[in-house]
Amino acid sequence: MFRRGWVFKDGKLLMFEEDSVLVLRGWSDCRAWLKTETSSWTGIRPAGTLIRDIWSTSRPRYVQRWKDEPDEQRRIGLGLRSEAARRFIALFPPEVLRVVKPYPERQWHVLSLVARCPGALDLARGNPALAFALASSWVFRPRRVKQPMRAARALVQRKRTAILEALGFPTSAAVARLLAKIPQRAVSVQSLLYLRATLLAPDPPKALHHLPRLDAAVLRILCDPALAALSTWSLLEEVARERPSTHRAAYLLRDTAAMHQTVLGTPLGPQRSLARLERLHDELAGEFQIDCFQFEGPTELPPPPLPAAPGIEPLERAADIVEEGRAMKHCVGSYVGRAAAGAVYIYRITEPERATLSVRWTPYGWELDQLSAFANAPASYVTLQSVSQWLAQHSPGHAGRWVDEDDDIPF
Repeated sequence: MFRRGWVFKDGKLLMFEEDSVLVLRGWSDCRAWLKTETSSWTGIRPAGTLIRDIWSTSRPRYVQRWKDEPDEQRRIGLGLRSEAARRFIALFPPEVLRVVKPYPERQWHVLSLVARCPGALDLARGNPALAFALASSWVFRPRRVKQPMRAARALVQRKRTAILEALGFPTSAAVARLLAKIPQRAVSVQSLLYLRATLLAPDPPKALHHLPRLDAAVLRILCDPALAALSTWSLLEEVARERPSTHRAAYLLRDTAAMHQTVLGTPLGPQRSLARLERLHDELAGEFQIDCFQFEGPTELPPPPLPAAPGIEPLERAADIVEEGRAMKHCVGSYVGRAAAGAVYIYRITEPERATLSVRWTPYGWELDQLSAFANAPASYVTLQSVSQWLAQHSPGHAGRWVDEDDDIPF
């Protein structure tokens, strides 16, 4: 059992948790090591938004938070953590932090690439998605190499099409330009694997090449043939302009299609505007809730894949999911079938606000699917942060605290 807290010493940040110690070496020899109660020191690359989290802990808003903390012992601990974060983050060039912080996962991977491969910073500025894929090349390479960073160092100096070929993407300048339209915040391992499969399939959607920007929701729609068939150019343009960009429009399209088939018995046709899609979704949700409120079926759900926590309660019966949809005025009741199949699981959020959470199963573990407040309103950032920390703690596959990599990390 370790004592929690952060310490900055000899150019390293030591992050003590109850069951582990994570040590980070700063710029420019960026490396990380992990020790747990059951394992010795191991070289790793942390998998989540570690750089952003450390940077946030060093900022004035966090400083004010710990200064306002009424518990003296906790106030001292938060103050030491903030000071350690400030000293560690000061080791990094501001231009590197600006490039790395917006990525939603694997920030340390990109940081390692930029630190160890000359020219990688320019690649990350001009083509964030391609730099991200190269930083985790063992995920994308058809044939894994023994020393991926050494191979990446050589690839960075070559044409973009050579990097695409090494990562298994179609080899063309058009595909390189396509990837350059994806901003950092829309980049993830899962989204790029789906995109690669879509580009390698016969007749990929032409909108991928013609839209000026490919944010998260646009990629989610166009990389799913069922959703792509329900979209039109006008809808995609509108979704691409949404700020902040999330998967909301994609889930709205998916859920509306499911309810349309269930309530009206006919498939949903192509949608031309986001406003019209939202109205149709709300109308169908109202009718769906009336039908679902009569639900008394014996549908059994699998046990919760992730444990309950303060403010996070698993919905363990189909009737509970239906009641959640009625109480929160949204269509989560339509998820009963997917929950029974083990594809998703639904949780009731009571703190820091009332919300509904769905997590989905992926090859990487359980990940956040949707998080909505009353009547499908977006949940607050504080709630999202709380749920993300819970996922990072309980789901090994979630982009959370760390990931072990079998490559050339000396330790």
